[in-house]
Amino acid sequence: MAFLAICSHAGWIMVFKVVSKASPVYVAKMWTSSARHSEDVNDALDTTSTYVGHYKNGLVLSSNWTKFNPREVRVALYKNNVEVHYLKFIADKDNVEWFRRENLISSSWKDLSKDTLPMEKFALKPNDQLSERSFEISQKYVDCSGDLGWLLITTKENNPCDFEKYNDLSIIYSNQEKVTIYGQREKIDFADVFAVFIR
Repeated sequence: MAFLAICSHAGWIMVFKVVSKASPVYVAKMWTSSARHSEDVNDALDTTSTYVGHYKNGLVLSSNWTKFNPREVRVALYKNNVEVHYLKFIADKDNVEWFRRENLISSSWKDLSKDTLPMEKFALKPNDQLSERSFEISQKYVDCSGDLGWLLITTKENNPCDFEKYNDLSIIYSNQEKVTIYGQREKIDFADVFAVFIR
């Protein structure tokens, strides 16, 4: 098992990176699969989108995650090589369930915390038969015009809303300091890279 990875912050190991122009596009399925991606490709080991390919370290796999037993998880979004938002979580022994509101320690969005209510969707793999969304944090989920949230990785195919049709794979985030309506183009932006770090 290769454990090469960069540390963008002291002590953090990058274990997963999504690049907006790369495939596969269904990110939650990629996270939960047994496949690794570009694990031995040095060009993939940074937080830029220069290398057009996803990165998935073997530590993400369920059995390895349990053995490594991380204490914390950090999620970061990058645009034009600059970090634009972050989330920090208490790690969970389950490699999927760490991405929950109850585990949230801190966030760069001022109105997002583990106590934020209401919270319609907060899941790495949302339970939704109508879509293939991943790492979704949405406060309101009624119809496309009223979807309100902070973060969403989505695909052009197999998803119903117009704001999901911009790219084959979109890392959508609120470019405000708070929750926003995904359908209001001026209040959202698209990250080049979505990265997960553990320690």
